[in-house]
Amino acid sequence: MVQVGVIGYVADNALTFVGGSVLGPNVLTIEYKINYVRPAIGGKIIARKTVISSGKRQAVCRCDVFVVKDGDEKVYATF
Repeated sequence: MVQVGVIGYVADNALTFVGGSVLGPNVLTIEYKINYVRPAIGGKIIARKTVISSGKRQAVCRCDVFVVKDGDEKVYATF
């Protein structure tokens, strides 16, 4: 099982990188909300991120974290 702080760290980094892809390298996280769906029990985690909306100074991004167990992916959390 993966500790929730580690998942938050992974998602925050993924969101910072995707935000930086549209805003440039000087990106800060303003806020994020975590919705945990199930326990993170599995072999590995995958963070998939996307930009929802982007302006000149702010981007709204989304990150879904998946847990992979025995080749099956399930949503663990969404940010």
